[in-house]
Amino acid sequence: DSIKQRIAELAAVLSRATIDSGADINVVFSINDSFIKALNQVRDIDELNVWLIDLINRFMDSTFNFERVRTADLIHKIYEYIRVNLDQKITLEGISKEVFLSKNYISTMFKEHTGQSLTSYINTVRINKSKKLLLEGDRTLAEIAGLCGFDDQSYFTNVFKNIVGISPNKFRKSK
Repeated sequence: DSIKQRIAELAAVLSRATIDSGADINVVFSINDSFIKALNQVRDIDELNVWLIDLINRFMDSTFNFERVRTADLIHKIYEYIRVNLDQKITLEGISKEVFLSKNYISTMFKEHTGQSLTSYINTVRINKSKKLLLEGDRTLAEIAGLCGFDDQSYFTNVFKNIVGISPNKFRKSK
């Protein structure tokens, strides 16, 4: 009975910590209520150990969304791969090999969690880099296109116009 009482106190402390960590208060109260009721049914120390481990796991699950953490890590790896390889040809296959996941999964997951396709994101990052290069010096459009990972200047100009609304030359002159 003494151990049960201390465990009930532990459950209360865990409940508060879980709520403070951002878990849904209704979920935490529900977990706490069900486990307090179950605690009264525990007959020996082995059952108590199982009960306590289950309680801690349920509180952890309600506190941490591990799927969200894994997805954030994956998105970060993709961002980093793009940043490092921005001046090269970036393919979905290359990203897939880097993060060890299928092309379809990466493409779908990236779109769901960022709101844009990988191609759109890559082009936006490349155009942002090209804007800096356009303003920094007197490089030619072909040089800037190459430094930003575009294979040819006309494709670079088309993508730039679509994203910025004006041509690279007009952008350079307007700033």
